[in-house]
Amino acid sequence: MTKLLTVLVTRAEPGATQTTNRLKQNGFLGEKLPAIKLTQTSIVFNQQNYKGALIFTSQNGVQFAPRAPFRHAKQVFCVGDATAQAARQAGFKNIHSARGDANDLKQFISENWKPNNGPLLHMGNSTPRGNIVQDLNDEGYDAEFLPVYQSKIHPDFEEKLRHRLQMDLKLDVILVHSPMAAEFIDLALQDWSQLSSITLPKVVAISPDAGNPLKDLFNEKVICAAKPNEISLLEQLKVS
Repeated sequence: MTKLLTVLVTRAEPGATQTTNRLKQNGFLGEKLPAIKLTQTSIVFNQQNYKGALIFTSQNGVQFAPRAPFRHAKQVFCVGDATAQAARQAGFKNIHSARGDANDLKQFISENWKPNNGPLLHMGNSTPRGNIVQDLNDEGYDAEFLPVYQSKIHPDFEEKLRHRLQMDLKLDVILVHSPMAAEFIDLALQDWSQLSSITLPKVVAISPDAGNPLKDLFNEKVICAAKPNEISLLEQLKVS
């Protein structure tokens, strides 16, 4: 009989539920323990009929983005297919996927949107990682960032993660979807007095940025997906 891997999902909701369901469909035992709590920011945007292009670097940005001012956006540029699908479901039009990471997205925009086509608006986390807006402005674009949500450590994550690791229940893998989740895992475990008595599971991360910060803590038992998307992440689980 094939051994079922038990996988702890640290992604924020509602993504954690989506990933857990996908794990079950692929023959894994998924457990949810979000490291991150997302909340809406106070959005200030005065234009009523924006006619530039939009940028989304995550599904979370789509989830918290206001809809009404952007119904007539000329194009919507998304980092990957999952973000593009979320944008379609949210009712946005003229959607394109760079099918990669932030660097791929910048390249895709430069090839498909010229500075004289109009402004660009990136909607995302209030503490964004990366410099996509600054890089685009340096290339002559009129790019702006609008924070639409904020991320904080989930209030009970540290306590619940420690408790789960101490339980006499099989746990094979911790799934890490973002550098911020990695940061919060490290924060929860780094100075934990019980850490030396725990047999830690593997970490499977969506990217090197999300996996490398945990290599020391997890004794090099960290594997990164070949591409920064959940399809590649699940493929990596199958060979772990």
